[in-house]
Amino acid sequence: MEYQKEGGGSGGGTNGGGPMPMPMPMPVPPPPLYSATMVIPILGPYPMSIKCPHCYVQTFSEVHYSSGLATYLLSGGCCLLGGALGCFLIPFCLDSAKDVHHFCPHCKNFIGRYKRIG
Repeated sequence: MEYQKEGGGSGGGTNGGGPMPMPMPMPVPPPPLYSATMVIPILGPYPMSIKCPHCYVQTFSEVHYSSGLATYLLSGGCCLLGGALGCFLIPFCLDSAKDVHHFCPHCKNFIGRYKRIG
């Protein structure tokens, strides 16, 4: 007993029993002509003229100071030399011993950090 496939005819399909045609590959879009990259300057310990990478405004950065590795190392050194006198607290009062965080004064976004050590 011989069974026939639906659609009739031998070999099946509409191409007369020959091999299946290869599917056409999907077209690949071309690469972009340019890439938008923002170059952030090397930040220093003082407010700097920068172009904010968030709001694209040319302005001077706003700085905030925070204790970092240099602050703690200086405090440890002062503790060894004059710990009984409370001199180990001096680095926490000096902005020149702290790390600096730069912010945009317009959009208030963080721009970058200047570390004294590291």
